[in-house]
Amino acid sequence: MTTIGPTGVHDRDECAPRIDLNATLPGAAALLRLSLSEAVAARVTIAALPTVDCSGGLDSTSLAFLAMKGTTTPLPVLTSVTHGAPDTDDVAYARRHVSGVAELDQHIVHTTPEYLPYQVLGPTGDVPHGSAVAMGAVRARLALAAELGSDMHLTGEGGDVVVGASPAYLADLARRGEVTRLWRDCVVWARLRHRSPLALFRRASKVAATSRRNTLRSMATTLEHGRHVDDVRWEDDMIGYWPPPGVHWLTRSARFSLAAHARQTAEQVEDHGGIGDSVASGLLHQQARTLRSIRAVGAELGVGVHAPFLDTRVVRVCHALSAADRVDPMVPKPLLRAALKGLVPEHVLSRPTKGDYTRDAYLGIRRAAPVLRRLLAESAAADHGLVEPGPVREALEAAVQGLPTPWGALNQAIAVEVWLRERDNRPVREDGST
Repeated sequence: MTTIGPTGVHDRDECAPRIDLNATLPGAAALLRLSLSEAVAARVTIAALPTVDCSGGLDSTSLAFLAMKGTTTPLPVLTSVTHGAPDTDDVAYARRHVSGVAELDQHIVHTTPEYLPYQVLGPTGDVPHGSAVAMGAVRARLALAAELGSDMHLTGEGGDVVVGASPAYLADLARRGEVTRLWRDCVVWARLRHRSPLALFRRASKVAATSRRNTLRSMATTLEHGRHVDDVRWEDDMIGYWPPPGVHWLTRSARFSLAAHARQTAEQVEDHGGIGDSVASGLLHQQARTLRSIRAVGAELGVGVHAPFLDTRVVRVCHALSAADRVDPMVPKPLLRAALKGLVPEHVLSRPTKGDYTRDAYLGIRRAAPVLRRLLAESAAADHGLVEPGPVREALEAAVQGLPTPWGALNQAIAVEVWLRERDNRPVREDGST
């Protein structure tokens, strides 16, 4: 996390706690307008040459428009295009958003296949995290930022978690008895995800009736019994305290160790606060780890990376609203839209869609398949008694064939593998050997 004070911009390594300001959306929007503007201005002021991501999405594009207000020369904004792939709608929106804006100097970063996910495995940092295996597009943009002479690069990382909320908030609506809104939101989410609204409604009601403590105990039982959880439905994955664990990837000793930890945690956990807020807290920690991966790449290239959405004050202001009050599936990021109205063009704030980069993941894993197969053939994680390599290899082969893939779990498994090899002095070479 980052704070801004009289002596400059400072990093903090913990997530900001949620504070209760009894905020309404208009009140939180006014505070967010001020805190986010100040967060961006503080950085632009001290940077010799700032650069900003401009993917075409709401978060990064908003930062670009805020940042340009503090510069005297056109601000370089960087947009990635995957080599050999059709432009995503993100690229089209990015071009449209900055077209004719003299204060923004757009640079299109045409990434080569070497920048696809999985092409560079490591370093993973002090904690293994799945984002480390998919830093290719980030590396390409930061390389260009360094070439331009940038000393500070702004990214929209964390915006989704901070100003939005996971669909887990539906369980909070069920718990609060807001049945009319719950059904309306279930219908909208079901339409967006091609699901049954009744299935979402039932899932939200079930989760609402289960405490965090009992959910931990249930997970411990699942781990102990080694129940294979496969083909997880969208509503089961997204509406809950956490996704169902892939227990069949773990060894028996690892499963029982995790089960014991879950039971111990269940005895200590306090069941207060919303379900959506609990999920947001966990996602915030994940975003902090992703930011560390991005900053590691920036450090290699001599560019400081900052994520204003993860500033302590910005997080606290946004999370003064409950998760259910921060989100409306019919309106993209209503809190951010209300906060930046008049500061950012309406055509940026009203974008209804978000780019999907799953195609890049499939292209990257197919290209890296020989290396990844050799990596998992002599698995360090298996040697340490953590995973059963067979199911992980099966997931890899499914991804190579273009089949549905649990990307988060697979990326984490690869990151753990690379992380263990780094510490065992078994580095991964370009040919996948050790």
